[in-house]
Amino acid sequence: MAPWLALLGLILDIIGVGLLIRDELTPLATRVRQSGNQVPVRWWTAIAFWLARRFGSANPQDQESYVGESLASRLGGFFLILLGFLAQAIGLVIYVESQRR
Repeated sequence: MAPWLALLGLILDIIGVGLLIRDELTPLATRVRQSGNQVPVRWWTAIAFWLARRFGSANPQDQESYVGESLASRLGGFFLILLGFLAQAIGLVIYVESQRR
């Protein structure tokens, strides 16, 4: 059971971080897509600009981050990360206790 709790914790952490990253980067990707800026010379920046153009929104209203939508998304992300850490900790405690016997 302990490995499954650890796996569940990792999955919750990944989903939570994904929510936080998506909420933070959506307005930035929209600005890059709509601005038509030239791609920088460095390869890692070129990749970031390509991703922003690919996944950024064409809707100008998506450049702004609305507090109500952003707060709910970020709170959900942090909540999932917290649950993930708790599941991993419980799994680790179960594993350590089973090894002591």
